[in-house]
Formats: sequence, C-alpha cells, structure tokens
Amino acid sequence: MASNLRVDTILPSTGSNVAIGTASGSVTFIGDTDISTNGDITIGGNLGIGGTLTYEDVTNIDSVGIITARSDLSIADKIIHTGDTNTAIRFPAADTITAETAGSERLRIDSSGRILIGTTTEGSTVTGDDFTLNRASGNCGITIRTNNSSTGSLVFSDGTSGTAEYTGFVQYQHSGDLLVLGNAGGERLHIRADGRTQIKSGDFEVIGGEGGNAEIRLTADEGDDGADYWRFQSAASGNNLNIATYASGAWVDKVSIDTNGKIGIGVASPSSFDVDGDDVVISTSGHTGMTINSGSAGSTSRGSIYFAEGTAGDADKTRGAIQYQHGTDFMRFITNTVERLRISSAGYVTKPAHPTFCARYSSGEANSYSSGDVIKLTLVAGNYLTWDTTSSYSVSTGKFTAPVAGVYYFEGQLMTTGHSNGDNIQDIMQLTSSNGLISHPRQRRSYFRSDADANGYFTNSAAGLTKLSSGDTVWLKAVRTFGVTNTNYCYFTGWLIG
Repeated sequence: MASNLRVDTILPSTGSNVAIGTASGSVTFIGDTDISTNGDITIGGNLGIGGTLTYEDVTNIDSVGIITARSDLSIADKIIHTGDTNTAIRFPAADTITAETAGSERLRIDSSGRILIGTTTEGSTVTGDDFTLNRASGNCGITIRTNNSSTGSLVFSDGTSGTAEYTGFVQYQHSGDLLVLGNAGGERLHIRADGRTQIKSGDFEVIGGEGGNAEIRLTADEGDDGADYWRFQSAASGNNLNIATYASGAWVDKVSIDTNGKIGIGVASPSSFDVDGDDVVISTSGHTGMTINSGSAGSTSRGSIYFAEGTAGDADKTRGAIQYQHGTDFMRFITNTVERLRISSAGYVTKPAHPTFCARYSSGEANSYSSGDVIKLTLVAGNYLTWDTTSSYSVSTGKFTAPVAGVYYFEGQLMTTGHSNGDNIQDIMQLTSSNGLISHPRQRRSYFRSDADANGYFTNSAAGLTKLSSGDTVWLKAVRTFGVTNTNYCYFTGWLIG
C-alpha cells in the first residue's frame, strides 16, 4: 500500500496476536503516539528510547543480562544483593553513603568525606575525625600485612616530595623485627627484636599532667601489683627528682635530687642539713655508711676521696685526698697535694710533713757568745742528724718560727768552752720565745770547777713545752759569755705535739 492506513482499532480475526511488518523490517510510529497495553510487551531485539522511560507502580525490574546506564542511575534508597536482602549499599541521607551486612551498617562515608567503620559517630572533632574505627564490644584493631622480608608503614605526610612525604611514620621492618618511630623525616626511636629500646637522636622527656608528677616506672614482671617496681619521679611539689621502690603497698623514696643538684640518699630534703655538708646526704634510722670497693682481696688498687678545686692540672684535681692503698694496707691523708699523715697496716702513725727540726753546731761557724745573744747553730743537712721538714728554722737568725698554732716541745744542748776555775756559770743558757722565757737549764751550778770540768768544757741543756701561735718564734739564748763546740754535743731541736 503506497499511502497511509488510518484505523481506530486493529483486531485479529483469530487468536490473540497481531503482527506488523516483516521478519527483517521495522515498524515506525510517527508523531506523538502512545503505546498502551494491559499485558506484556516482548521485544526480541534491542529497544531504543530517545526520550525518557518512565515507569509507574512497578515493583521490580527483572534483567537476565547486564543493565547499562549511559548516564546517571537514580536510586531512592539502596542497592541490595539478590537473595541476600540484608546486605546493601545505601544512601540514608544527603551526601552520605553506607554499606550494610547482616542488616547492620558497617561502613559510612559522610558528607564531609569522613570514613566511619562500625559507628555513625565520628571521633575527636579536633584532629581525629577523618577515620573512625569502632567495635561495640570486644577488641578493635587494624592489621597491615606484608611478607616476612618487607616493611609495613603508617606514614604522616604534609607534602608530595622529599621528606614532606614521610614527615612522621610508624614502621615495622619484618626482616629484623624492628619497630621504628620517626618524625621530621628521620628515625627517632627503635624497639629491637629483643625488646631493647634505643633513642636514635634527641632527648627522652616525660611531662606530667597540669600540676602533677611525671614518672617512669620499671618492673621485673608484667603484674600490676607494684612488686619489684622502681619509680623515677619528677615531683610537682619542689621539683625534686625522686627514685623510689615499692614495698608493702607503698612507695618509699630512696634517692632525691633537688633543683640545686643536692643529693639525698634516704632523705628527701638534703638542703635541710648544714650548708657545708648538704651536697650529698646519707640518712638511715640505724648505722649509716658508705663503701669504696677497689677490687678483690690482694688487690694493689687504691680507694680515694679527692678534694679538688678545678681541672686545669693535676694539682687542682688532687689538692686534698684521703686514700687507702690496698696490698700494703696503709691509709694516707693529703693536703695541698702533699702527704701529711700515714697510718700503716700495723697502726703506726707517721706525719712526713709534721713540723719538726734539728740543727747542730757546724765546724767553722761563729762560736763566741755574750749574754743576750741568740745561739745560731747552722748545720741543717736533711740527714739522720739534722732536718727541717717545714723549713721553719732559720740558720741565719737561729730562731724557729711556728708554722701553725699548737703545743710544741723544744730542747737545746750546748758544750760550752772558754771557762776558768771559779767562773760564774749559773743559768748559763735559756730556752726562750717571743712570748717570754720557757725554761732555765737543767743544771744550775754556780761556778765552773777545773777539777770537775775537764779541759775547760761545760755541757748543759734546757727543754720545755710551750703553746705557740702561728708566727711565734723560739730560740736558745746565752746568759753568760762562752764559746760552743762539737756537732754531737751541740743541738737545738723541737716538734709540734698537737
């Protein structure tokens, strides 16, 4: 038919089907034409719709193959799994998507792009709400799994190049079972496979809460009963560093270091003691002591306490000392870098620098004296006969000058010459000092006797104790006129008693 056929209704003469077209042709509806049916429309090929496909009162769309949408696919609420209707992808609110399993929400991405797992409430709104992981009951965690020779990392980045890509990180190196913490692009802390913790750079700092104490605790077991605990505490009150042990349900401070660096062992306030002795204080309720161990029995080592006044040289480092020499077992005391007193293993006390001297007559020296003259004995050789440990005797003046205040003993003996029978020799000499007369001679004979004093020689001596101040002088004084002779008969000696 070359022209159009217009009818209101087409009805089959028999049966219920109406066929239009040929097996290889097509049917075109021209104009604004509706197709309406109360039954099914079956299309063996493709259905092309240039406009909008609108369906009303349709409960399901059943597709045997793939449904392809070339533009948007609008879903009012959710996409569910066929045959498993409690598993779904939902759109419960504007700008929000969720995933459900077993009828419960497991994952949510909210309107701010935050990811929430196991919860509908984000974490801290300050710095921790971008990813929130929650389990309503039981343990909760994240696993990063690699092979046993690779590294698992959690990286904190603030850029896309250089160290900014890994400014901070937590890293586990499986090849060596090493846990590494880093910041500022560098490694800071290592926890090794054997549990050792190493700080790679920087300091280790513990900061207590506002107005509270900062503490580090060490324990020998994993219990929480406090047994075998050690506590290092920076106390908020007083700012002391306290080292304590845990015993009988309570902490007991063992060592305290105050803000001035003063150390108290068994006492919390070393500065409460005398200012000259509060740098290190040991306090207990019973016997108290300190031990310096310099090795095993038979050791030849020394144990020492030094009193220094600087580090410029050995003299400054060892200005004073108390020292015990093992092996020979003597103790010595040093002042001004010189040994002053020694106690031997047998208990003998010697004082090498103790003030003592002995001067004797030297052949050829002036040996004529008148009343009032100072006897000047000039032989001081530093040998078994004569010595002067503190250089306190003057051979030019004949006087001993006390180097230190104390009680001294002095003795002088003279073999005098130039006497005739009947000469007055009473109190021929005296032991005297800048403070006054100490003693007269031991013999108080009035006259020289030729029959008793052979060859014109007369020997006498004087001795005595005296208390001197530093700088006081002592000497032998002639009271009569005479000469002196003989090294072994004539001497002047003295020493500090105490």
